[in-house]
Amino acid sequence: MSGYSASGSSSSAAAASTSTDPYAPFYYWDASANNWAFDYTSYYSTYGYPSDYTDPSLNPYYASTSSAQPSAPVVDPFAPTSISSAAAPSTDKPRVDASGRPIPGTLARGETRPTVLRRAAGKLYEDQTLLEWDPTHKRLFVGDLGNDVTDEMLTSTFARYPSFSKARVVRRPDGKGKGYGFVAFADPEDFLRAWKEMDGKYVGSRPVRLKKAAEMERVEIGRRKDRLLAITAKEDRKAHRQKMGGAVGKGLRRVGGSSYAR
Repeated sequence: MSGYSASGSSSSAAAASTSTDPYAPFYYWDASANNWAFDYTSYYSTYGYPSDYTDPSLNPYYASTSSAQPSAPVVDPFAPTSISSAAAPSTDKPRVDASGRPIPGTLARGETRPTVLRRAAGKLYEDQTLLEWDPTHKRLFVGDLGNDVTDEMLTSTFARYPSFSKARVVRRPDGKGKGYGFVAFADPEDFLRAWKEMDGKYVGSRPVRLKKAAEMERVEIGRRKDRLLAITAKEDRKAHRQKMGGAVGKGLRRVGGSSYAR
């Protein structure tokens, strides 16, 4: 073998010192064969046994020598390593937003997702926030809310009713309230009592206006409707930006129906 001196007086330690082969410590000179041999027993005792070596059906010799196997196999430092697929960077696009709700338009073929559909102004919309409400509970629409009203304030106002279950102030993406919210009750009797007793009462700085909230129905939608809803949502965002004074031209901004140069 290249890299080793065929001398009967050479030891494995001497071979290791004169070779760059990491397995050199396990070679020894076999005088009977007049050649180098490999000490597999020492190697396996150091780095552990291969999986097929410990299978008695494949290696009956293992049953009689299993006592020589170390209790905790040592990882071979010279074995090639592979990059785990879990560590590889993912190329998939995110399919949920920061709130954990599905992003419209990201369904794959054959997939479905639940949502609540609503129709207004001749268009079909979805409101994923309604999935957070129990469909068996009765809901009240709470209108004319001031900007000072929070979820906690609305909750403390209606928590006097035993079956009260949830309160939510509807907000814009910038966090500003839209001026209305909803409260829910598990018992229809509490729902009617709250409607009668709290309509016109002050919540925060304003008296509120109560009415029965529209019924909601959960549905499962597929890829085609998911894409249509995504297109509708995109058009609505664009229309909202233009309505609120979005740029209508380079260096121009529309305000109250007129444009001026900035």
